[in-house]
Amino acid sequence: MTEKSLNPESYGGEEEEEEEERPHRHKRVKTGTGSVVKMEPLVRCGRGLKEEEDFVNKSLFICSFESYKSIHNIRDAAYVVRAINLGDLLTSSSSVKLELRQLAFMADKDLPAKGGCGVFGSKIVFASGLKPNFVKPDFQFGSPYGPACSTEVYAFDIHDPKQEIVKIDGAFGTLNGGKHDPVLAEFGGKLYALSCKTFVKDGVSFEVFDPEKGTWSVLPKYPNLAGWFSYAIAGTKLFMSCQYHWSKNRSIYCFDLDDPNKQEWRRVPSMCQGGPFPFVGKSLVLDLPQPEHHNKKLLLTSYRGSFRTRVVVYLMSLDENQEDISEIQELKLPAELPRQPNDCHFFHLGGNNVCLVTTAFRNTDEEDEAIKPGIHTVRGAAIPFQFEFDISKVDKDRKNCFTVRFQPPRIFGYHSGPDCIVPPRTLGCFVL
Repeated sequence: MTEKSLNPESYGGEEEEEEEERPHRHKRVKTGTGSVVKMEPLVRCGRGLKEEEDFVNKSLFICSFESYKSIHNIRDAAYVVRAINLGDLLTSSSSVKLELRQLAFMADKDLPAKGGCGVFGSKIVFASGLKPNFVKPDFQFGSPYGPACSTEVYAFDIHDPKQEIVKIDGAFGTLNGGKHDPVLAEFGGKLYALSCKTFVKDGVSFEVFDPEKGTWSVLPKYPNLAGWFSYAIAGTKLFMSCQYHWSKNRSIYCFDLDDPNKQEWRRVPSMCQGGPFPFVGKSLVLDLPQPEHHNKKLLLTSYRGSFRTRVVVYLMSLDENQEDISEIQELKLPAELPRQPNDCHFFHLGGNNVCLVTTAFRNTDEEDEAIKPGIHTVRGAAIPFQFEFDISKVDKDRKNCFTVRFQPPRIFGYHSGPDCIVPPRTLGCFVL
């Protein structure tokens, strides 16, 4: 399977008619509090952002895992990197149909599934995951993958003119232990890899790559290997919990990423009344501008419910021995969204400006049942918004302490290649 075969232009896909770009009209949009705010046109990604140069040269990258039929009737797994210029995306008219451009494609029957995807410097890193198992598939792990895990690392350098996904050689290219659905997070110039799955059998669920040492080093195992994870990085602290209801230990634990002498997981009984985080996956943590509130943070999260996706804002307190989060409010997404988001990624654009990105909209049950191999078209959206937060109102008037102004969603799309078995699965979404 070649990269050319995955280019929509090479297989004669239907061309979408270009619509004339026209400026946004002023709109009155309901905020998360139910109040009404007069919206201005989005110009230069909204007032109050950093200088335009800070974002005009950045892009939104979406990394996917895709499965294709091969000539031997065996799945070819593929890593695909697509992107769109962030300035073009955020300053476009909501009526313009935007397409992500495919930058890199790598297909091989030996590529692992359900691996981690993260950023390390100028590289987008793909690491570990379940090894393919075509001889005796284990349906528990999603046939034909698992239960054995890969230790391999692949990377795409955004500055590489060749724009290729390559297998990494040397010490960086091999983890100490394989991991199922690991979190890959960069902090302090180091790359951390952490898995919370119960399927980890080699005991190495947490490790870090230090470029100065040039090796991966094993870190203390997370105490609760139980499946779905939730995490937040606030300052130097990594907070994490797991969500399976049958797990006996659902507490939140903290690991200080900046304390080399005290590398241990600390239970945080004060947070969420000793239970897990009330959200799933990654969150965005924002500092408050007032120096007297340096121990307070805003936490933006999402949670996919049965019928809708909840986007919730929390106030996070990092006071010693009193660490906790409390819900401020649930945000009401713009009515212009065609469907509920399948996932939510939050990006801080400077000041009081954030962009929520969904890489795909949710299907109906009928659409899920009708999925067949072929060309899959995926639609997502970028939703810029500005917020105001008055911490003095948290106790007196919590309903109105946080106000938000959504801009109209920018809908974008991309296509898989022919013979794609199921729609692309998002591994990572980044602004670089």
